[in-house]
Amino acid sequence: MRVPPTSPNTMIIEGNDPTVEPSFTLRNRLARQLWNWVWLFLFRPSPRPLHAWRAFLLRVFGASLGTDVHVYPAVRIWRPGISRSAATSVLPMASRSTT
Repeated sequence: MRVPPTSPNTMIIEGNDPTVEPSFTLRNRLARQLWNWVWLFLFRPSPRPLHAWRAFLLRVFGASLGTDVHVYPAVRIWRPGISRSAATSVLPMASRSTT
């Protein structure tokens, strides 16, 4: 028996068998796929000094970022909609962020 997500922000479908059915909603999977394409063609190849451009792209996808955040192009963010950062922070040059 499948139980629908409790809110629109819920990513994981509760009450299903992940070996048979997908664990994430179709909307979540499509949003992550769109983000992967944007990351590949617009985020990753941008020059290092364009921190504001990368922060803008993350905000478009729902990330909550501070005003003076430096995001480097090699950072890998799984889903920007659940990302949050302090007012001044740096997302490193080569890290993987699951938030």
